[in-house]
Amino acid sequence: LTEAMEKMGQSITSPAPASAQPAPGVLSINQRTKDVRKHFPSALAVDDFMNRVEVALASKGFTGNNTIAMSNLCRDESCMILEDKIESVFGACFSTHGLGGVLTCGSIGIKAGLSHSPVVGGKEQYVFF
Repeated sequence: LTEAMEKMGQSITSPAPASAQPAPGVLSINQRTKDVRKHFPSALAVDDFMNRVEVALASKGFTGNNTIAMSNLCRDESCMILEDKIESVFGACFSTHGLGGVLTCGSIGIKAGLSHSPVVGGKEQYVFF
């Protein structure tokens, strides 16, 4: 490849060394954590949040065996952490993949999600995230 490139009058160069500093606009995880705690001092970690949700809903009879979780989280990979935690409690959730809290699936999408609920004792139960 090098020889062919040289015949065409081009050369292959090594990539520039990676900088030890983060790129502009990229914050370290420590800085992000500090910023979140500054603006949202009572924010919960995802595990703590889901533990509280699970305990509160179980006390009302909502469990992974009799309830379907429906989530309207952004498709962004950062939201998959929460969706994975939801699924660890309720099993596979029905995701409508909204954006900014806006439900974008329409009435047919909602009906599709509702149709997947387990029926226990003639009842269907839903939890919306």
